[in-house]
Amino acid sequence: MNSHLGHQFALTDLEANYWLGEASLIADQARIQEAQLQTDADVLSIPRGAMLEVAERYPLLYRNLFYENLRRSRQIYELMAAMVFYPLRARLAGRLLDLMTDYGISRDGGVLLDVQLTQNDFARLCLGSRQRVNKIFREWTEQGVLRMHRDKYILLDLRALEHEVSAGDN
Repeated sequence: MNSHLGHQFALTDLEANYWLGEASLIADQARIQEAQLQTDADVLSIPRGAMLEVAERYPLLYRNLFYENLRRSRQIYELMAAMVFYPLRARLAGRLLDLMTDYGISRDGGVLLDVQLTQNDFARLCLGSRQRVNKIFREWTEQGVLRMHRDKYILLDLRALEHEVSAGDN
């Protein structure tokens, strides 16, 4: 999502073979989704008319789009609840753990996040300031929870991050 001031916030991280754009199937609605690539990817763009033609022939497509939309809506509700109720430390730890699932590679006694994100990126992902994210990363580095390696993070203590998330529940 982009604000009129240029601020950005990611609602979801898309996986390989992910569908995006079902909101564009409604003719009288402005497009409400945007996507940015953080890694190299192949993108297939299917014209709206072609999608509608296939969906009319195979209504099962609409059912599958409906289920996918519900799954994403649930993720967005969970994200919004975290933003409203969790402190920044818990939100940041949760984002790191989520990214680890999609981009993690076991290495050097930890898990390398094989995606290059700046502290500004993390601040935007967690609705925090870069300064506060920097402070939390510095504390976690001192505690041995994570470290930097060639502009990428290595998560060394996953339990500590999980504890940060569960502490946010209290």
